[in-house]
Amino acid sequence: MDYTLQLFKYFSKFVPKAVLSEQFKQPQHSLKAGYAEIQSDILSIPDSSVIADVSRFICSANTKYVEDSVRNAKGLILFVEYGEKMFNPEVGEFGLSRNIAITVASEVNMSNNDNLNEAMVINLCENVLDRILLTMSDDQRNDMGCSTLGRFEFPANISPIDAESFFGRGGWTAMLTIKNTVCH
Repeated sequence: MDYTLQLFKYFSKFVPKAVLSEQFKQPQHSLKAGYAEIQSDILSIPDSSVIADVSRFICSANTKYVEDSVRNAKGLILFVEYGEKMFNPEVGEFGLSRNIAITVASEVNMSNNDNLNEAMVINLCENVLDRILLTMSDDQRNDMGCSTLGRFEFPANISPIDAESFFGRGGWTAMLTIKNTVCH
């Protein structure tokens, strides 16, 4: 499996199975080779890291898909965006790194929203993001830094989301780099 699929699979472990199942809606006649196997792998991931509050999962860098998905989402969104990739052949197998952003967001611009309600929503998003980052750190420590994705480089840079620029959703985004490692 390649990096993008491994990223999708890794972060799927935080998402309830019912939410994941809703996303697999490609018509049978247009499935890419391996789709059913990857879908089965994802749906068989143990539920030990599932965060019940997550009601939408987006793993994409496609602006239109992200925009449509966020606009139509209800509840808590887990959005993983894969970004630029750096390659330096001078350092061999360690020369590949990728930037990712992990966002946890929810609606804050509801017509009956007040400031306390907004603070509670933003607090929930922060707690969920913190839980994901702690799990990533624990996974890395337990894996001794060798995973199919590579090594997460902490600390993560965490910033609040401007609800106006994220379709009426507020929350938090963590940005970090994943560096390849050699696993034996």
